[in-house]
Amino acid sequence: MEANSDQHLQGDIRVLVVGGNPIARAGLRSSLNASGITVAGESSGGAEAIACAIQTRPDVVLTYASLPDMSGMEATAHVKQAVPTARVIVLSDDAHPTWLRAAIEAGAAGSLAMGQPVADAIRLVSEGGSLVDTEELTQMARNGGPESRVGTEGRMALSELSPRELEVLGHIAEGATNRQIAEQMHYSIGTIRNVVHRLAQKLQVSDRTQAAILAIRAGLSTRSQQTP
Repeated sequence: MEANSDQHLQGDIRVLVVGGNPIARAGLRSSLNASGITVAGESSGGAEAIACAIQTRPDVVLTYASLPDMSGMEATAHVKQAVPTARVIVLSDDAHPTWLRAAIEAGAAGSLAMGQPVADAIRLVSEGGSLVDTEELTQMARNGGPESRVGTEGRMALSELSPRELEVLGHIAEGATNRQIAEQMHYSIGTIRNVVHRLAQKLQVSDRTQAAILAIRAGLSTRSQQTP
């Protein structure tokens, strides 16, 4: 585990990098720093990542799918338990829908194929955006699964949301970022972040992507019109 304490790193987003070899992590760190993103910590495996996440409180965790001691999905679940506010991106060469669904179920904001713009993805999820496009999100809602539960328990949780929380949830289901929601509802970004955090707790989901799927299945989005 390594917490980065370099004083010259003053990026507006703090990232924890998990997995990869030291050379790969060094290259990623250099690239992110050049983009104004702070690499607050690094770890070679999932067990180290949990302790490092607690120590550094990152905004975003970037984890490789394959780690020495566990899978990236297992690491995602553990990190989200330790730092619920952190958003997780899983790096992988495999773009299969089943793999993506597993990452989302574990609490990831989405996955990113090797070679795609990492800094752009980090900024998007840190602002509350989703790496899962409309078609993929709708397909997950249609197929069901733990990440999209809407049974008696789910509907009861939805019924306990305030009108403001329901409105925010609807915007999330449409793919809006925190900034976009704040502009549409005329609230501060901080207020929207707090509402999203409460939503996740009430709906018992670990990430807003899971909340979006739940909202689609519950009919709170125009996307739900595409769902049987």
